[in-house]
Amino acid sequence: MKAHFYITNYNNLRIKVSKDLDIPYGLNKNTKKNTAFDKKEYPLIINDYNTFNKLIDYNGIKEDDINPTGIDKFYSRYDESGPLKYFLNKPDPILDITRHSLNKDCVSNGWGVNPVTWDYDIVKYDQGYYLDDLTEKELEIIINNTRGNLKEEAEKMLEVMNLDKSEIDEAREIMHFYEKRIQYIINDHEDEILKSFDGELLDYNGGDIKPYKINTGLDLGWLNIYSKNKLYNKAKSITYYSDKINHARNKTAKWMNIKLPYSPQSTTLKKKVFEKVKEVVYDFIGEELYHKTRLD
Repeated sequence: MKAHFYITNYNNLRIKVSKDLDIPYGLNKNTKKNTAFDKKEYPLIINDYNTFNKLIDYNGIKEDDINPTGIDKFYSRYDESGPLKYFLNKPDPILDITRHSLNKDCVSNGWGVNPVTWDYDIVKYDQGYYLDDLTEKELEIIINNTRGNLKEEAEKMLEVMNLDKSEIDEAREIMHFYEKRIQYIINDHEDEILKSFDGELLDYNGGDIKPYKINTGLDLGWLNIYSKNKLYNKAKSITYYSDKINHARNKTAKWMNIKLPYSPQSTTLKKKVFEKVKEVVYDFIGEELYHKTRLD
């Protein structure tokens, strides 16, 4: 079956298919008969990619049997599909966007199947926007059509694309030096930090730690540490996006590579330990740390 992907003058994705498919109740509103000059070659037009996938599954058509033609790529958000700019001019939050690149060369994946499209999540939201595998053109589209945090992240990524290797290496050195310095201070004050929770969270017993069993409810998760230091944050951002752009095996995270001296599973208890760590670091070198938590 041939499937011709194209964008209309109203920035909507449409897919013409060469078979008059069986359409179950509920999906007919997302399809229409083709009345244009190519109606014999493509009798049916499907209004979006989500419906397309449902119909080929309903009709028992294998992806291997589909020959995609037309545009090279399109994007989707939720059940909508179209050009990238289409999703950036909406009043509601953008959140996640996926890029779909048509597999015109019929390349097989790891399971020996020729997918119709190669899909990649280029924008994800989780307490902030995460961008991945974007081209300069895609970044420029985002910058010119959005504002706020998403635009800022796109500007940072585009800036890193134009940096010299020496500038990126320098930023990585600054990041590592700062994080090692903070970790050294935490390690050096470990006894002081742990003793402050003796009898509350744990039995210190001269360094032989025995955690108390404390019921804090369903609050298992992670606590990520960040700094307010502008120089460090700039270096961290450069390193983070450089790793993304170059598909580094061990990618730098957005948060600091810092370990607490005592890290229980409960985020409630983690916060208590962090507040003491934050106090120690500020008293020793005047650096301000803050945290974000994520429940498991």
